[in-house]
Amino acid sequence: MFNLSFPTNNINIDKNFMSKCPVCGAKQDFLEMSIIEDTNNDSFIYIKCKKCFVSFIGIVNFNPMGISIVSFATDLQKSEVIKFRKGDRVNEDDILDIHQVLKNKKIDFIKMMK
Repeated sequence: MFNLSFPTNNINIDKNFMSKCPVCGAKQDFLEMSIIEDTNNDSFIYIKCKKCFVSFIGIVNFNPMGISIVSFATDLQKSEVIKFRKGDRVNEDDILDIHQVLKNKKIDFIKMMK
């Protein structure tokens, strides 16, 4: 399944590391892969199956021990991934504020998110 060379520049990621869609089994030609962000040791990638339209976000990490890939399915579009990637980070205070609001039930959470 993995045919990924150890590149000197992560932009050269070989798309063969994912030979088929894990959801529908479509072969690699149905997969569209984009590199969202590239650093010295990591590449943040977006993959979409053109057959079943399931999308994946993944991080490819290059280190002296080898290559590790972590990915998960998402309902986000590529443009949304880019938008949220560039947005403000969520910090501890943000989480505590949300917890307090939900705990006190002062606000309808669904309305707040719209």
